Amino acid sequence: MTMQTLAALAPLALLIVAMLAFNLPARRAALLALLLLASLSISPGVVPSAGEAWLSALPDALLLTLTVGLTLFFGLLLHRLMDDSGALAVLLDGVRSLGRDPAQRLMWVLLVFGPLFESISGFGLAIMIVAPMLLGLGYTPSQALTLSLISQLAVPWGALAIGMVLGAAMAKLSLPMLGAATAVLALPVHAAFWGTALWIAKPAGAWSLRPLAGSAAALAVFGCGIWAANRWVSPELGGLAGPALLAGWLLLLGGGAGEGRPPRAALLRAAAPYLALVAVLVATRFFDPLRDWLNQALVLRLPGSGFSLPLLYNPGAALAVACAVTFAVAFKVASASGPDERGRGRGRPGAAGLKNAVLKTTVLKGVLGQWWRVVSALFVLILLARFMFEGGLLRALAASITSLSGGAGAGWFIPPIAGLGGFLTGSVAGANALFLDLQALLAGGAGLPLLWVTAVHTLLAAGFSAMSPARVVFAATMTGLHGQEGLAMRRLLPLAAMLLLIGAVALSPGVLAWLVRAKWLVGG
Repeated sequence: MTMQTLAALAPLALLIVAMLAFNLPARRAALLALLLLASLSISPGVVPSAGEAWLSALPDALLLTLTVGLTLFFGLLLHRLMDDSGALAVLLDGVRSLGRDPAQRLMWVLLVFGPLFESISGFGLAIMIVAPMLLGLGYTPSQALTLSLISQLAVPWGALAIGMVLGAAMAKLSLPMLGAATAVLALPVHAAFWGTALWIAKPAGAWSLRPLAGSAAALAVFGCGIWAANRWVSPELGGLAGPALLAGWLLLLGGGAGEGRPPRAALLRAAAPYLALVAVLVATRFFDPLRDWLNQALVLRLPGSGFSLPLLYNPGAALAVACAVTFAVAFKVASASGPDERGRGRGRPGAAGLKNAVLKTTVLKGVLGQWWRVVSALFVLILLARFMFEGGLLRALAASITSLSGGAGAGWFIPPIAGLGGFLTGSVAGANALFLDLQALLAGGAGLPLLWVTAVHTLLAAGFSAMSPARVVFAATMTGLHGQEGLAMRRLLPLAAMLLLIGAVALSPGVLAWLVRAKWLVGG
């Protein structure tokens, strides 16, 4: 094993151990890993052009951090404004009225709302919406922290499947075929996520026979909706079809809003910011002329970086619109009902709390404080990953894996490499950029079909992105547990083991032979 391989493994091992074993906050653990990497990089022969690698990694890290940071800032601001206006309390009353039992309400949050928003927006935005819902349903902050991460089970189709689009282009595969293959393999993954959710939430009676049968039927509806959309419509819509079909199924079963539901007019006013968010995201992603203009109108670039940031196309711009709608709706309600009617939690969002939010700079300071804690941690994590890429450390790690695998055994390394990519980058697109070329080489050496290897890589990278430090920091911030990210990561270790097992089984000779023969699953 070369010095470069050891230099690639050491910071990663330190990061994981610091968070899992010593429960260090993600930012401190990432700083320790970065300091170790910096000290290793100046050792003779480890990184031949360390200075150039740092200079290349820094602008990339800044731009990528800002890409996520814009989304995060306006997401945090929207949550605060919704809370101060009373709209969030109304929505939470509506969520509490959904479903016939706690397990079904949890299903609405984790299998409908979470995947729906993640599919439209990406970037872990769904965490910001799901976490308050879970807290409103009475789950403890530690439960809400972990459950909000589990709501990320539709990440392969996040941001309208942008990571999958990149993967299909890199591997020169048909996008519909890759989407359908990923959806087929996702069925046991969805079951693993939902089972983990039930284990953490422990809703009353969820493990008895009838509720388990209901869960199995709901997961089948959810998964088949995703697969059918990928197979016959479009992978970009795959993540929308599953939760939409499941919502219809739950309504048919009588799992719609029941007793205690706020008046419909109040719900519509309270939901107006989220409805505006969905409308803007759909319009800017599906109408080509508008999408093209937004991608070119106001683009931020930094010297030395191969990335760019279209400011108007970033989900943060859509969130800014939602913030503006929150102001407009709340002040309209206030002018109609009088300045003293707050209506918090009584079916009417008021403006008294929002007026204080506008006048008091403490609100903005609070949002900026939360934002800075997350963004600073993200910057260190992204800088760590970009330097390892620019400095050739990841390529050295890949070469060592290829050498150790001995050709036919290379397939055993594909699931953990996919998981590592998702864990490091927090996205399918990032994992593809880092490791998909390596996975293709390993597939060729082991004689494995590239379509199914790419599907396994996409699925596991997405699953492990839900456990990535970046998204865990998001969830910890939204649940008031900043600094306790290691708690969620430890709770999700059984899920990580199940994902790796599913990936290994999917790539086993017997299963692969059946998948290759069943061409109707993917078409083409």
